[in-house]
Order: sequence, then C-alpha cells, then structure tokens
Amino acid sequence: MATTHDFFLTGDHEQGRGIVLDALRGQGFAVTPAPNGAFTVQRGSTAMTVLFGGLAGSQLRMTFLLRFQVDQEGRLVARLSRDQVGAAVSGGAIGATKAKAVFEQCVADIGGRLRAAQLFAGELRQ
Repeated sequence: MATTHDFFLTGDHEQGRGIVLDALRGQGFAVTPAPNGAFTVQRGSTAMTVLFGGLAGSQLRMTFLLRFQVDQEGRLVARLSRDQVGAAVSGGAIGATKAKAVFEQCVADIGGRLRAAQLFAGELRQ
C-alpha cells in the first residue's frame, strides 16, 4: 500500500520543481531521474538495513517516488509517494514507522518552502 501527498503549485513551474527537489536533498536524499520521467528519492544503506533492519538509524534505506505533472488548471503538481510494504519488509515495524516519520518531515519541509516562496496553492493526501 502506498501513501501519496500531492502539492499544487502556482507560478513558475521550474522554480517550483527546484524548491521541491532542494527540500528533499536537504533531508539527505539523493534525487535521481528515472526513465519514466519520475524521480527516485533515496537515502540510507541497503547493507545496513539488511543487517540491522529498523535499528539501522540514519542508515535505514528509504525510497520515495516523486512525479511532476500539470493539472487541468495549468498548475504544477508534485506527487511524493512512499511504499509502506517495502519499508515494512526491509526494516520491519520499526523501519516502517521511521519511514513514515521521515516522509511526514519531507511533506512538512516541502510545504513550508513552497509557502515561503508563495507558490503553494493546496495539497491532497491520498
């Protein structure tokens, strides 16, 4: 099961993309373009997660997906998603809880930065 958070942005699309990407990088994530036009957002160590599970601390491997699209009103939509099952499998219950907390930190940081730049037009959690 996935958790998704959509941010609706007004104004310059490139500026909005940059703010979202910078927020994720600021949380320690590597942001890599994927062939399908989305971005893979990852941090942590696979080896540490396999060895220590949810006790890997800041080295707990987390992967989110970021996709940009334009809605029917011409607004940029930044969709950040996380896979709850993947976090539970790799880090157990502790890992799933930590991944959820980090996801929420990312959502709060992105929202705060977009508001500060006056690009925030709304959000939707799915």
